[in-house]
Amino acid sequence: MENLHDKHRERMDKKAKLSGLYNLPEHEVLEIILFAVIPRGNTNEIAKRLLDEFGTIYKVLTADERELVKIEGVGMRAAKFLTSLYDVLGVVERSMNFPKEQIKTREEAINYAKTFFYGKLTEQFFLITLNKAGNVIGRYKLGDGSDNELHIYPKNIVVKALSDEASAVILAHNHPGGNLTASFADIQ
Repeated sequence: MENLHDKHRERMDKKAKLSGLYNLPEHEVLEIILFAVIPRGNTNEIAKRLLDEFGTIYKVLTADERELVKIEGVGMRAAKFLTSLYDVLGVVERSMNFPKEQIKTREEAINYAKTFFYGKLTEQFFLITLNKAGNVIGRYKLGDGSDNELHIYPKNIVVKALSDEASAVILAHNHPGGNLTASFADIQ
C-alpha cells in the first residue's frame, strides 16, 4: 500500500511550477518555503500550525524567532530562515535596481533606503555611506527601537562616516505605525 506522503514534496513542487506560487493557498506557500530548511518531515503540518498561531504568512515572517520556535517542528534554524526573508527581499531589490550601488539623486536615495525596512515592525535606523561618485561604501544598522521610539547617538554616525571616509551619508529611519511625519524627537 502506498504511503499518502510519499513524493509529496515532488507533487508540491510540480503544483507550484504549473499554477504559480502566487496561486497557492498560504499554507502551501509556507510549506514550500519550509522545504529549504526542514529536509525531512511533514512541513504541511508545520505550516498549518504556524498559520493557526500567527494568522497569516506575513505575521509568520515578521514574528519574533523566540515565538516561532515555540511551534512544534520549528527549530531555531527554520525560525532564523523565516525571519530573514524580508531582508533577502531588500537585498534582491537593491541588486535589481542598484546593480552598481550608485546613488545620484534624492529619489534614488529614498528608494534604496526603503529596501532596508521591509517587514520591520519596530523603528530602526540605518546609515549608508557614499563616496564622491555616489557609490555605496557601507550600510550600517545603528539602532533598533520599539514600535514608536528609537534612540540614536550622533557620535556613532560620525564615527562610521569618518572611518569610511564618506563624502556623503544617507540617514534612514522608519515609522512602522505608518505616520510619515517626522516626530519632534526625529527633528531633535
